[in-house]
Amino acid sequence: MRELASELGVSSMAAYHHVENKRALLALVAEHLFSQVEVPSDDRPWDEQLRLLIRERRRVVREYPELSEALSGTDSTQARRIEDAQLDILLKAGFSPALAVPAARVLMDWALGNSTVASILRDPKARRPRSRWSKAQVLSQSHPELRGLHADDYFEFGLNCVLAGLRAVLDDG
Repeated sequence: MRELASELGVSSMAAYHHVENKRALLALVAEHLFSQVEVPSDDRPWDEQLRLLIRERRRVVREYPELSEALSGTDSTQARRIEDAQLDILLKAGFSPALAVPAARVLMDWALGNSTVASILRDPKARRPRSRWSKAQVLSQSHPELRGLHADDYFEFGLNCVLAGLRAVLDDG
């Protein structure tokens, strides 16, 4: 809050005149950002609706990469609207509640994890020193096909895998 007040050129107490604390500020930010996420219409197959919803949420949050982790767990009406939409899509697709809730949580976990990976890919300072790279990091820099991959490629690959897994779960009943 002090950094925010400093950047705005006001006293640190001035920020508290408008918001109670950092949590309240993040809730306002979440409301604003997530209100921009459009829930797709249900005239498409369920997996395509989820794909569109997850891409849309990513698009909105991606404009502010440092916020993704900060907003995780922030209570907001708009965040709940998106979470509820995901669950509704899964339930309408035929997932039982016992499968739909874990499926929705897997989608949320994966999306948050992906945004962390994307943040690391964007910011070389966030990466481990080269001397401590994992095998995947070494390969991603040394293999010609992997050097050309970007955060979007990893996102689409992961989303395809998660949705394929959910389709398999639904098909197995």
